Amino acid sequence: MNQYDAGQAERLLAARVCLDELEERLKRQPHIETAALHDLAQRRPELDKLRRLGATEPRREIDFFRMLGVHHAEEAHSNFLGWLLDPEETHETGSTFLREFLAKTAKTAEEQRMSGIGLSRVQAADWSDTEVRREWKYIDILLLNEREKIVCAIENKIRAPEGISQEGVSQLTRYRRLLEAEFPNHERHFVFLTPSGMESGIKDERRFWIPEGYAAIHQTLEDLVEQSDALEGSDAGYALAQYVTTLRRNIVTSESEVAKLARRIYLEHRTALELAFRHKPDYKAELGQMLKEAIAEIDGWLLDWSTPAFVRFRPTSWDRFDPQRSGTGWPPSKTLILFEVNCGEDPLNSKLQLCLGPGESAPIREQVFDRARQDPSVFRAGGRLQDYTHLLKPVDLLEEEDFGPAWDSGATATRLRDRLSRFFEEQFPAIDELIAGCLENADSS
Repeated sequence: MNQYDAGQAERLLAARVCLDELEERLKRQPHIETAALHDLAQRRPELDKLRRLGATEPRREIDFFRMLGVHHAEEAHSNFLGWLLDPEETHETGSTFLREFLAKTAKTAEEQRMSGIGLSRVQAADWSDTEVRREWKYIDILLLNEREKIVCAIENKIRAPEGISQEGVSQLTRYRRLLEAEFPNHERHFVFLTPSGMESGIKDERRFWIPEGYAAIHQTLEDLVEQSDALEGSDAGYALAQYVTTLRRNIVTSESEVAKLARRIYLEHRTALELAFRHKPDYKAELGQMLKEAIAEIDGWLLDWSTPAFVRFRPTSWDRFDPQRSGTGWPPSKTLILFEVNCGEDPLNSKLQLCLGPGESAPIREQVFDRARQDPSVFRAGGRLQDYTHLLKPVDLLEEEDFGPAWDSGATATRLRDRLSRFFEEQFPAIDELIAGCLENADSS
């Protein structure tokens, strides 16, 4: 047994011991079941966060910042933040993001007893006329509100520390002194923004420059996108969601955030989660049963040779043609062409297909295949003819929401029947015309 197999066996043994222990505890203390599940239900915010992270974790998620190679470029992030902080820009959030970001930095300043505008001042101020300047006298982002007499400097660092001259003078010191001279009658607020929220390397500047991490931007923006109905489906909402993705994947956290949160939730609620896992739906088998019941309710359709992984069926109208009964691919069935749904390990990918299987007559199969290739608006036949050839553009039967409470309530089964019915009413007539025509021609010849 190699090292990998040994480790896997050890983990399986540990899991078995864990389940045995749970069973014994539940026998001795039945109330543990309801108590554990109730406790887990109280952690809904954490579970919702895990669901959101899990939904966006896959690598196939689009990240335009990474695609353009600017996911770690300070200038790109400063440009985007300048756009976000400007109340007059096209992000459709007005001064909301600006206010929330300044409120977080003000709270940090108060907690660490640093200089800066107070939280109550941020919340009471009118930020609608705030001017945003990029690279004003080399300051990454300058926020100037003449009405409220407030000026804020944001120095943004992604992968580099603050600049320090050969004389030992920090760029933060120069910027602070510059603003003190330029805006002597304004309240001044200095923010040192980095991925981790690091402090200035110069001790004297730590009294002035508020250390803030990108987590503050990520959380503020994520909340804004989720809570704003106006952003849903809009270009601005898509742009903001893209930036949330970029921050989460490249700046704020490591890729193990999902694993860390999932592990912590499991350790805190092991009893409830093990119990829930043991009673999770058997999606594969239950989907197969839903499909069989749905097909049985549709006139003119008949279930064909199926397995636990595949549900197959055919229109009885094709049975009148001898070529349709010349198949050899699904014994004991003699069907040549049938519909099938793969109820595999991932039911979300279960799609309706039209399959041309092996048969006794090669010319008949070639005729059907060639005819299907002539109508790409309905069929997807391409390449070369194989033993099992899918002729149809795959038809989605399920959506993510179908795997929630709707699964047990009967709503998923109803939606499945409705989608199949629409397919047979709207798309099947064109398919039937071509396939029946091919079978009829082959039959007569």
